[in-house]
Amino acid sequence: MAQTGTQGARGLGEGLKQLDGLSVVPPATNIVVVIIVKPGLTPRRLCDNLACNGVLALPFGDDRIRMVLYREVDEAAVDRAIEATEASLQP
Repeated sequence: MAQTGTQGARGLGEGLKQLDGLSVVPPATNIVVVIIVKPGLTPRRLCDNLACNGVLALPFGDDRIRMVLYREVDEAAVDRAIEATEASLQP
């Protein structure tokens, strides 16, 4: 089912905030800001790990990354991004 970028961002934010080591700023747009609270994990390292798992994100400050969703990103892709993020948090 098609969704807007904002709807996808809300779903992604809800899924990511369930993962240990992350906190999420509730998205009001299609941008998800993820705060890294896992000791020793840097934004660059998380973004590199995500890229290895097929998800693109950008470092956004000292303890955050930014993920942007577009209309073309469906619910299955959001689920894959959550799974990839969980895998990227593993040592």
